[in-house]
Amino acid sequence: MPNSRSAALSVAALAALALSACGGMFDFGSVLFGSSSNLEQLNVTEASGSAFQRAQFNDYAFLARSFGASPSGQERSLAELYAGKALSAAHGNDVPPEDAQNPDQESMHARLARALGPGRRQAPAGAARAQADYDCWVADQTIPRSAERCRDSLEATLPQLEGEVGTSGQ
Repeated sequence: MPNSRSAALSVAALAALALSACGGMFDFGSVLFGSSSNLEQLNVTEASGSAFQRAQFNDYAFLARSFGASPSGQERSLAELYAGKALSAAHGNDVPPEDAQNPDQESMHARLARALGPGRRQAPAGAARAQADYDCWVADQTIPRSAERCRDSLEATLPQLEGEVGTSGQ
């Protein structure tokens, strides 16, 4: 009976695989279900794409790692957000800036958008840094000291980018 023998061998193979997974030799769950976090994936990812995308990867990876090796709570959520943005950039995507949540952010978002157009090509590192500063300021609102530091950095990086690409600040 070849069918019952094949079925028995298949069951035995799956049982062996399951047992090896329990022993820690093979992480079956993460392979099948993709359970690794953005932070974990970040550690094994190399950036590709344009100079802007590679710079975005570096800046967002820095932000993700700035919360430490094992962040928890709101810091974990933010670290995962930034790691996800870094991974998207690493795979050749231009990551868009966060949506503004208030009039002050809307004003900065508009300035950033004007500068990003030419900045992606003319000043990719400066454009990526200004966007990361903006995103950090917008996303980190639940951590006021962090948001304030990001806003302070944005106050320096955005005018510098605007100067490099010839867009006005207002």
